[in-house]
Amino acid sequence: GGCMVRGLHRFCTNETSQSCTLTPGIWFNMALVWRHLGLPLHKSMSSALTSFAKHTIIGEAKSTSPGYALHLKAVTSFLYRTIGVYRIVTRELNQVLVGKQPGNIFFKFLKDGPSRDLAQSVMHLCPDQGRFSGRLSQWAWERDTDEKAWLNSMLWDCIFMARLF
Repeated sequence: GGCMVRGLHRFCTNETSQSCTLTPGIWFNMALVWRHLGLPLHKSMSSALTSFAKHTIIGEAKSTSPGYALHLKAVTSFLYRTIGVYRIVTRELNQVLVGKQPGNIFFKFLKDGPSRDLAQSVMHLCPDQGRFSGRLSQWAWERDTDEKAWLNSMLWDCIFMARLF
Protein backbone atom coordinates (compact mmCIF):
# COMPACT_ATOMS: atom_id res chain seq x y z
CA GLY A 1 0.00 0.00 0.00
CA GLY A 2 2.16 2.96 -0.55
CA CYS A 3 4.69 4.54 -2.74
CA MET A 4 8.32 4.21 -1.89
CA VAL A 5 10.31 7.14 -3.19
CA ARG A 6 13.97 6.44 -3.44
CA GLY A 7 16.54 9.19 -3.43
CA LEU A 8 19.53 9.60 -5.66
CA HIS A 9 22.54 7.35 -5.24
CA ARG A 10 25.21 8.97 -3.06
CA PHE A 11 28.85 8.50 -2.10
CA CYS A 12 28.16 9.65 1.46
CA THR A 13 25.28 10.83 3.62
CA ASN A 14 26.80 13.70 5.57
CA GLU A 15 27.15 16.32 2.84
CA THR A 16 25.40 19.67 2.80
CA SER A 17 25.87 20.84 -0.80
CA GLN A 18 24.94 17.84 -2.94
CA SER A 19 28.64 17.05 -3.26
CA CYS A 20 27.99 13.36 -2.55
CA THR A 21 25.32 12.87 -5.20
CA LEU A 22 26.14 10.55 -8.08
CA THR A 23 25.35 12.87 -10.99
CA PRO A 24 24.88 11.75 -14.61
CA GLY A 25 28.46 12.87 -15.25
CA ILE A 26 29.81 10.69 -12.45
CA TRP A 27 27.75 7.72 -13.69
CA PHE A 28 29.16 8.34 -17.18
CA ASN A 29 32.74 8.37 -15.88
CA MET A 30 32.13 5.25 -13.83
CA ALA A 31 30.79 3.56 -16.97
CA LEU A 32 34.00 4.46 -18.81
CA VAL A 33 36.07 2.83 -16.09
CA TRP A 34 33.79 -0.23 -15.86
CA ARG A 35 33.94 -0.72 -19.65
CA HIS A 36 37.71 -0.24 -19.63
CA LEU A 37 38.00 -2.93 -16.94
CA GLY A 38 35.47 -5.23 -18.62
CA LEU A 39 32.98 -5.05 -15.73
CA PRO A 40 29.19 -5.23 -16.09
CA LEU A 41 27.43 -1.86 -16.05
CA HIS A 42 24.84 -0.71 -13.51
CA LYS A 43 21.64 0.44 -15.25
CA SER A 44 22.33 4.07 -14.25
CA MET A 45 25.63 3.95 -16.13
CA SER A 46 23.87 3.63 -19.45
CA SER A 47 20.83 5.85 -18.96
CA ALA A 48 19.90 8.55 -21.45
CA LEU A 49 21.13 11.23 -19.05
CA THR A 50 24.64 9.85 -18.88
CA SER A 51 25.03 9.91 -22.67
CA PHE A 52 25.18 13.73 -22.59
CA ALA A 53 27.76 13.93 -19.79
CA LYS A 54 30.89 14.23 -21.90
CA HIS A 55 29.32 17.22 -23.67
CA THR A 56 28.60 19.07 -20.42
CA ILE A 57 31.98 18.77 -18.68
CA ILE A 58 33.46 21.90 -20.29
CA GLY A 59 30.44 24.03 -19.43
CA GLU A 60 30.50 22.68 -15.90
CA ALA A 61 34.19 23.56 -15.56
CA LYS A 62 33.56 27.08 -16.85
CA SER A 63 30.91 27.65 -14.19
CA THR A 64 32.77 25.97 -11.32
CA SER A 65 34.72 28.03 -8.78
CA PRO A 66 38.33 27.17 -7.99
CA GLY A 67 38.70 24.54 -5.31
CA TYR A 68 37.61 20.97 -4.81
CA ALA A 69 34.74 20.99 -7.33
CA LEU A 70 37.08 22.27 -10.07
CA HIS A 71 39.63 19.64 -9.05
CA LEU A 72 37.00 16.98 -9.76
CA LYS A 73 36.79 18.30 -13.33
CA ALA A 74 40.58 17.88 -13.54
CA VAL A 75 40.24 14.32 -12.27
CA THR A 76 37.79 13.72 -15.12
CA SER A 77 40.42 15.02 -17.54
CA PHE A 78 43.02 12.74 -15.94
CA LEU A 79 40.63 9.79 -16.26
CA TYR A 80 40.02 10.51 -19.95
CA ARG A 81 43.78 10.85 -20.52
CA THR A 82 44.53 7.61 -18.70
CA ILE A 83 41.90 5.61 -20.57
CA GLY A 84 42.72 7.36 -23.86
CA VAL A 85 39.30 8.77 -24.75
CA TYR A 86 37.80 12.13 -25.72
CA ARG A 87 41.08 13.88 -26.55
CA ILE A 88 39.41 16.96 -28.06
CA VAL A 89 37.12 17.37 -25.04
CA THR A 90 40.08 16.87 -22.71
CA ARG A 91 42.18 19.47 -24.53
CA GLU A 92 39.46 22.12 -24.22
CA LEU A 93 38.73 21.16 -20.62
CA ASN A 94 42.40 21.54 -19.70
CA GLN A 95 42.46 25.03 -21.25
CA VAL A 96 39.53 26.01 -19.02
CA LEU A 97 41.18 24.55 -15.92
CA VAL A 98 44.47 26.38 -16.43
CA GLY A 99 42.60 29.56 -17.35
CA LYS A 100 40.84 29.45 -13.98
CA GLN A 101 43.86 28.37 -11.92
CA PRO A 102 47.09 29.10 -13.81
CA GLY A 103 49.18 28.27 -10.72
CA ASN A 104 47.76 24.78 -10.24
CA ILE A 105 50.55 22.37 -11.13
CA PHE A 106 48.22 19.41 -11.69
CA PHE A 107 46.13 21.46 -14.13
CA LYS A 108 49.31 22.55 -15.96
CA PHE A 109 50.44 18.94 -16.18
CA LEU A 110 47.11 17.93 -17.70
CA LYS A 111 47.32 20.73 -20.27
CA ASP A 112 50.99 20.56 -21.25
CA GLY A 113 52.31 17.22 -20.00
CA PRO A 114 55.53 16.77 -18.06
CA SER A 115 58.35 19.27 -18.35
CA ARG A 116 61.51 20.19 -16.50
CA ASP A 117 59.98 23.53 -15.44
CA LEU A 118 56.88 21.84 -14.07
CA ALA A 119 58.98 19.28 -12.18
CA GLN A 120 60.96 22.15 -10.64
CA SER A 121 57.67 23.83 -9.65
CA VAL A 122 56.63 20.66 -7.83
CA MET A 123 59.98 20.54 -6.03
CA HIS A 124 59.68 24.22 -5.12
CA LEU A 125 56.15 23.96 -3.70
CA CYS A 126 56.40 20.60 -2.00
CA PRO A 127 57.84 20.65 1.51
CA ASP A 128 61.28 19.43 2.33
CA GLN A 129 62.91 18.93 5.73
CA GLY A 130 63.54 22.65 6.07
CA ARG A 131 59.94 23.75 5.46
CA PHE A 132 57.65 20.99 6.60
CA SER A 133 54.71 22.16 8.72
CA GLY A 134 53.98 18.67 10.05
CA ARG A 135 50.23 19.22 9.66
CA LEU A 136 49.84 16.67 6.84
CA SER A 137 46.31 17.84 6.09
CA GLN A 138 46.07 19.08 2.49
CA TRP A 139 46.05 17.67 -1.02
CA ALA A 140 47.39 20.87 -2.56
CA TRP A 141 46.16 20.41 -6.12
CA GLU A 142 42.49 20.15 -5.08
CA ARG A 143 42.43 23.58 -3.44
CA ASP A 144 42.17 27.10 -4.80
CA THR A 145 45.81 28.13 -5.30
CA ASP A 146 45.12 31.27 -3.23
CA GLU A 147 44.82 28.97 -0.18
CA LYS A 148 48.49 27.87 -0.52
CA ALA A 149 47.49 24.39 0.62
CA TRP A 150 50.94 23.05 -0.27
CA LEU A 151 52.18 24.67 2.96
CA ASN A 152 50.30 21.91 4.82
CA SER A 153 50.81 19.18 2.26
CA MET A 154 49.98 15.61 3.27
CA LEU A 155 52.95 14.73 1.02
CA TRP A 156 50.95 12.20 -1.02
CA ASP A 157 49.97 15.04 -3.33
CA CYS A 158 53.67 15.65 -3.99
CA ILE A 159 54.41 11.97 -4.45
CA PHE A 160 51.49 11.73 -6.89
CA MET A 161 52.88 14.59 -9.00
CA ALA A 162 56.44 13.26 -8.86
CA ARG A 163 55.26 9.87 -10.10
CA LEU A 164 53.50 11.51 -13.05
CA PHE A 165 56.90 12.69 -14.23
